[in-house]
Amino acid sequence: LNSRSVLSEAMYRAKTGRTPPRAKEPGGDGNLVFVSPRKKTSGLAGQSIITTKDHFLVGKPFSFTWTDFLGRKKVLYGHVSECQKKEQNGEVQSFKVVYSEQCRAFINEINNGGAFVVPDSQMLPFAMVLGGCLNYEQQ
Repeated sequence: LNSRSVLSEAMYRAKTGRTPPRAKEPGGDGNLVFVSPRKKTSGLAGQSIITTKDHFLVGKPFSFTWTDFLGRKKVLYGHVSECQKKEQNGEVQSFKVVYSEQCRAFINEINNGGAFVVPDSQMLPFAMVLGGCLNYEQQ
């Protein structure tokens, strides 16, 4: 697993209390498949979570750049589509990032090792989303 897989696995476990599903492809190696958490009606400790588009990052372009183990630079583009906040105090919990269909198809096709599959969208914390938006601006 790479560091992104471990982070996403930890986030999934913290949000759902379950272990994330593993690849079930014939001949698959059992590595983590990224999944988007389902919409929540209550968060940890029974706090209600609301989904909103009322945040300065919603609608901004997003990019994530990394180098794979073969030394190839890869870039994944998308945009921030919504924000989840705690209902009682408005504290931001996470953001939904929707990835570009063309980028997803390209990265999933060249990734023959099956280490991960790029999802349609993903829930990410504020720091990762802010970094992705700034990364897009600098390119």
